[in-house]
Amino acid sequence: MDYIFECFFDDTFDQITRNGLQDRQSRRDVLDHLSAIIKGCSEGQDTQTEEVAAIAVLAAMRFHRLAKEQNGKVCLMGKYHNILYIGLRTCWDWGVRDSEVVVQLLEAIYECEKTFERIFLGALFGPHAPHFIAGWRSDFQDQHENVRAMVYFLKHATREKLTLPVWIPRFEQERQLRFIDVPIESCGKSSPLRIALQANAPEMLLILLSCTIRDILRQHHQLPNGIDTLRLPKRLQRYIDLTEELEGPAVESEKPDVPKPASAARAKLGSDMPRLETISSVGEEDESEDESENHVQLLEAVTDAEKAAVAAFVATSDGAITPEAKKAAMAAYMANLPPDYDPELPPDFDPDFPPLSS
Repeated sequence: MDYIFECFFDDTFDQITRNGLQDRQSRRDVLDHLSAIIKGCSEGQDTQTEEVAAIAVLAAMRFHRLAKEQNGKVCLMGKYHNILYIGLRTCWDWGVRDSEVVVQLLEAIYECEKTFERIFLGALFGPHAPHFIAGWRSDFQDQHENVRAMVYFLKHATREKLTLPVWIPRFEQERQLRFIDVPIESCGKSSPLRIALQANAPEMLLILLSCTIRDILRQHHQLPNGIDTLRLPKRLQRYIDLTEELEGPAVESEKPDVPKPASAARAKLGSDMPRLETISSVGEEDESEDESENHVQLLEAVTDAEKAAVAAFVATSDGAITPEAKKAAMAAYMANLPPDYDPELPPDFDPDFPPLSS
């Protein structure tokens, strides 16, 4: 199968101009052909599609590496670099489980770009923002899909303990940073966490913060069942449980049995998530993906008091959990409570959730 994909990339890229993959539709056309080959090889060789997709991703990285070596180890950019995003989208579409392959792809992208903004910008600001901020269009359909993809790559980077060298001007030296902490070049070289805070995006902020809690649970073999045992409000449990249906199991049980749309198949992360046969999404015939609006509400609304508490905690903690940061968060939370706040009854009181012991 390696030879099949090598021939595919060689033949396809010979017919594409240097900037032939600059626009998103051209990349999707290539992905459609590649997806058909992946499916055919899977059926012909009786192999899992995600394993075949991993081989295709390795072939794409090999094509990029050879072109780079022939140019004095300097990336030629254009189609020679965008092939990595063909591999990126292939990983996501077919649910590649091999973390080593995914991390190799992330490292190849970082070596050329020194940033992962094409993964994070769409998740932070929506699919249209990257075009205005950085001049390229997101490879994902909407913000919901981009967030799920971001978590997917974050999961594999965490599993392989990926760290990357980043130049820190304040210290005048390189330091090894995690995937989630790599600065975004087009946003003043700020980390995704800081950008989410400055953009007043508490839902995204809590998603990024919850990844630390998930790492601790994973280290103690407590995922996913351990999430339900956390002594946290159910709202925060849902932030941490990134694989849960957005509407929640309780709401799902109350709804009558109706056929689910095709897009609902991507609402979960994990090995059991169905994947599209090609990149063309359902409904694109009626509406262009470049003009469509993202109406997906990712998570529940966060109160002003919670926003203020998170902002105060991040501003005071400087990356560490300290008593001062806790006090600042509590003070900000109390200062932003509504006038009719009843101290005897917490604003997000849940009768099914036991109170924390003092």
